[in-house]
Order: sequence, then C-alpha cells, then structure tokens
Amino acid sequence: MDRHEEEGNAKLEAENAEEGDPEKWDKKTARAEEACTRDHGRIEEQRAALDEKKAEFEAKLEYETNMAVQRKDEFLERMERAVEKAESTLEADLAKAEEDKIACEEENHRKEEEMRGKCEALNGAQRRREIAITDEIREIAEKLLKINEGIAERLQKLTEL
Repeated sequence: MDRHEEEGNAKLEAENAEEGDPEKWDKKTARAEEACTRDHGRIEEQRAALDEKKAEFEAKLEYETNMAVQRKDEFLERMERAVEKAESTLEADLAKAEEDKIACEEENHRKEEEMRGKCEALNGAQRRREIAITDEIREIAEKLLKINEGIAERLQKLTEL
C-alpha cells in the first residue's frame, strides 16, 4: 500500500473508534457526500470528454461512409461507361474480327494453292525425270535385247558350224 492509502485507512479506523459521537457521523456523512460530489464531477467531466470523442468519432464515421459511398458511385459510373463503350464498339469489333477472319482464310487458301502449285511443279519435274529415266532404261533394255539376239544368232551359227 502506498502512504496515501495508509493515511486514509488510519483516518477511517480513528473515526470508527469514536462511533458514539454524533458529530463524527455528521463529519463522515459530509465527507462521503463531498467525495460523492467530487466523483460525480469527475465522472461528468469524463462523460463530457467521452461525448466529445463520440461526436468526433461519429463525424469521422459519417465522413468515411460518405466517401465510401462516393467512391462506390464513381466506380459504378466508370463501370457503366466502360460497359457502354464496350457495347458501342462490340458490333464494330465483331464486324472487324469477321473481316479479319475472312481475309485470313482467303490468305491461307491462297498460300495453300501456291504451295500445291509448287508441290505439283516439284512433283511434275520429279515425274518428268522418272519418265525420262524409265524411257532411257527402256531404250537401253531394247539395245541389250538386240545385242542378246545378235549374240544368240552368232552362237547359233557357231553351233551349226
């Protein structure tokens, strides 16, 4: 206990020791009423300070709520404008996309035809080479056949001799 509390306890013990004296009870009552009045004053001061803080808090809360509502409204306006812009350009964008798709398909078809032409040209050249080689082989085979026939005739003649 601190010194102040000890002094207060000592006063109370001294007062209680003289319980029969009515003047002491009046003094006790007066002190109690005085302490009560002081406590009520202190409590009223604290209540006034707390009411002031409450008012400040409510004002701050109202301000922040209003700001949040304003930000929400601004956000909704921006979103509405974005949706309107998207909707207004949607048809044009879809038409452009369709045009681009058609152009791309035509370009792909043109490239495909070009590649087919190149393949046919390459295959045609290859085919012509194959035909030329086949013709050359046929000619050589015919010459060899004639040579074989000539050899066979000579062998025939030799065997007849």
